[in-house]
Amino acid sequence: MHLHHIQGGLARVHADFNLLLLCQSCHFSHHDRIAGMPQLSKGHMLWAKREEDPDSYSPSRLAALTHRKSLPYKPTPLPDYYLAERAKFRLD
Repeated sequence: MHLHHIQGGLARVHADFNLLLLCQSCHFSHHDRIAGMPQLSKGHMLWAKREEDPDSYSPSRLAALTHRKSLPYKPTPLPDYYLAERAKFRLD
């Protein structure tokens, strides 16, 4: 499992609302293209955060990290392949 910062770069903070636990396939697919697999967007990361950690889900706090009132992207459901990968690593 990999710890991912939803807002990275200069906006990177180690706060619960900005952290998401990802499997290796999802993390690599977000940062790098993986042959034969769709790349995951920030919208996909936002959707995963909302689904997996609703208590820490805060788009307004994420937007504030980059001095915005709202995020320039919306939650986007993960493709089926990644949903199956997430299910393999579910800790419930």
